[in-house]
Amino acid sequence: MDARQIDAPWTDDRILEDVEADDKKMLENCWDRAKGHYFSHLKGAKYFMGETLNGVLAKLGVPLSIHGDPDEIDKKMAENRVKVEHRVDYPNDEAWRRGIYVYKNDELAAFISHPIVNTPRLNPSKASRIIQPGNNLVIWTNAHEVTKLFSPAAN
Repeated sequence: MDARQIDAPWTDDRILEDVEADDKKMLENCWDRAKGHYFSHLKGAKYFMGETLNGVLAKLGVPLSIHGDPDEIDKKMAENRVKVEHRVDYPNDEAWRRGIYVYKNDELAAFISHPIVNTPRLNPSKASRIIQPGNNLVIWTNAHEVTKLFSPAAN
């Protein structure tokens, strides 16, 4: 096996560059459907991230409880073929890729970005939006159906 290949059932012996390219393509697809949720304080942004993740997991068959047993949660995730990754290791010019990735059957089901400073440069397709005072943080996500109940006005 080539040193750049990985032995995992979901990769079909593809090289890591192919896996990374597919992952980036899935994220760009999510990004195209993403909406921005704007916040004036980090506390509200973090709450939004947590509630969005809880809603996505519940929709995928992994409801969370504050008293939940971690082993049971892991078992439920394995049964439902759900994986969650928290990624932070991207350079500043790719800060938009930092966040929570939720996979179902090895396909990216949801992306929830970290709170980032709201600048038009981060998403040129939405650059015409006027930045209101106090709405200086934005979280981008494609999980619209679970954010409707607790989100500030989405872009």
